[in-house]
Amino acid sequence: FDQSLKLITHNNNFNSGYSIFMKEIQVNLNVDASKSVEFLKSFGVSQSASFHLETILAPSLKDLLSKIDRSIKEITNINKAPISNIYLANDAVHFNSIDAIVGKFFAVPTSFFDLSPYFARNKIVDYFKNDLTYFMASAGGSLR
Repeated sequence: FDQSLKLITHNNNFNSGYSIFMKEIQVNLNVDASKSVEFLKSFGVSQSASFHLETILAPSLKDLLSKIDRSIKEITNINKAPISNIYLANDAVHFNSIDAIVGKFFAVPTSFFDLSPYFARNKIVDYFKNDLTYFMASAGGSLR
């Protein structure tokens, strides 16, 4: 995201993500889909957690982090400058602590991208306020 232009300049979606993490939880903890969603929403990086999901999800996390790393290298090669922030979007909002994991791994401030300041408030925007990043690709070219 270019702060001066207020424009999304690079967006990358990864095929390994939310659904892979849910399947890992279902298989390793022998739970159904709704329970895996609950675990992913409440996942924390605390060592005292009853389930150490970071260990269970390690292969999938490693795969996702390597894809983010390739994307960062691509961006830095294009821009000839290091990145200053990582913004997460789409299903990442349903994975509690993923911002902390990614930020710690890359030592770069990481947060969920908030599109709400770029939309006029109305009932539709308010209804989708937690899911606005799903519209990032279509909104990206329209932001001013």
